[in-house]
Amino acid sequence: MSTTLLDPSKNALEALQPFPGAAELASQVLRKVYAASGECKIVLRDDQGIAAARLALGHDTFHIARTGSGKTLQIIAAALLNPGKLILVFSPLLALQANTVETISKYGLKAVAVNSEQSRHPSSG
Repeated sequence: MSTTLLDPSKNALEALQPFPGAAELASQVLRKVYAASGECKIVLRDDQGIAAARLALGHDTFHIARTGSGKTLQIIAAALLNPGKLILVFSPLLALQANTVETISKYGLKAVAVNSEQSRHPSSG
């Protein structure tokens, strides 16, 4: 696997050029997200589509973006394109973790947060 830092100065077509099949994958991302959400008002920006396509192609991807920029949608898109794969997301805030789990679950995907709020010893029964 390779690791890529996304370059926000490139548009989607420029950024996807080195990755055969990524442009088609980006359009699959949109179709899958629309189908799962039941609505068509979701629009992936270039950086979101690129990150989701790169993840779906099996490339490690490190994407830094501001709060509220739609990183969760990239995770959802990648998960929809890779059923059965485990996707790890690191988040520093408990509230953000809870929000991410809630949002991902709305798309019919399994999500859990692992943090200091969980018991180290699961209750029996």
